[in-house]
Formats: sequence, C-alpha cells, structure tokens
Amino acid sequence: MEYQKFINSIKIGITNHKFDLKTISYFRKDSVSLSIWICLLERHYNNNNNNNNNIENILKDLSNVIASRPKFFKIINNAISKSYLIKEANKNDKRKFNIYLSKPSIKEFEVWALLFKSL
Repeated sequence: MEYQKFINSIKIGITNHKFDLKTISYFRKDSVSLSIWICLLERHYNNNNNNNNNIENILKDLSNVIASRPKFFKIINNAISKSYLIKEANKNDKRKFNIYLSKPSIKEFEVWALLFKSL
C-alpha cells in the first residue's frame, strides 16, 4: 500500500469543501456525530434495517463513545430536523422509535466515498 497516497485521500475526504455534501459536513463535525453516522452506515450496508435500528440499540452500540444521552439525542434530533435521518415508530412497540439514514444521506455518502475509490 502506498501510505502517502492513502494519507492524501483521507486528507481530501476530510478537508475537501468544494463538494456540496451537507450530510457529510454535519456528521464529521465532532467524534460523537461521526460515531453515530458510522453506526448507521454500518447498519444500512449490512441490511440491518429492522428493529435493531431502535435508538436504544444504537446507543448500546455507541457505549464506548464518551458522551451524554442528551448529547446523542441533540445530534440525532438536529439531523432529523435537517432530513439527514428518518425517525419511524417501531412497529412492535410504539413507545420506541427507529432511526435510519435518509436516501439523500446515503447518496451523499456514496458520492463522498468515490474520493477513496482509487485506494
């Protein structure tokens, strides 16, 4: 592996602002947001879009991330208000809700991921 090429690709992916990828900018603003985004991306691409996407399971997966529950909920609720995430009532338990990436968020990730295609 060419490490310099890899480092340059990461640098471009992190710092490149010429793309209008609002979702990417939103979720990479801090480590907690980034952790939420990566967790939801993993669930999406593992076709894990069932009841495991409820907020409690997501928070359990992110238990190693140091942040308060209110911080997680603030990030998630802001992302929902910006239509980066979708919040749906859980089909089995109406007291719970599931979180998914919106279609535009998935599309923006796929566009952004093309920056790393040459690796």
